[in-house]
Amino acid sequence: MYTNKDKDVLIADLEDALVNEFRIFQSLVELSKNELDALTRHDVQVLLGLVEQKETLLDELGRTEDVRRIVTEDLAHLTGLESALPTVSEVLPILGGPVSERLMRIQEGILALGSEIKNLNRSNLALAQAALEWADATQAFLLSLYQPELDNYQPPGKYPRSDAAVRSFDQRV
Repeated sequence: MYTNKDKDVLIADLEDALVNEFRIFQSLVELSKNELDALTRHDVQVLLGLVEQKETLLDELGRTEDVRRIVTEDLAHLTGLESALPTVSEVLPILGGPVSERLMRIQEGILALGSEIKNLNRSNLALAQAALEWADATQAFLLSLYQPELDNYQPPGKYPRSDAAVRSFDQRV
């Protein structure tokens, strides 16, 4: 059976986990903004570094979420909440008092940051897709400069028409 001391420790652990999640989300917002900047400047090297940092943060977020889930389950068990997968939103009203209110504000902050990250990532995705489309179009154009026209194609052993245009770049500047 749990004691009040156990409950206080679990509440402190939950608060630590939520605060850590909040800080990770703040870092993810900053990285997403930096990604947006790198995408607009077409700075691939910076973008690669940001992606690595983001992966590290997402791993840390996963570990923090695991801790939060375990603590939430323990608190649910302690308070007698009957739920297969209890959430923080289900546990907080049972705790009551200023602790509950403080944890709710942290959770609301996490949700707001998550929404901001989602919007930034949509913008980043749109910019990345536009850049890829531009690169594909540029590649197709450059390849078309060096590929022979279809009407110049002849079966093996025959040569193209002598009046076919030869493509080359103008060397003059």
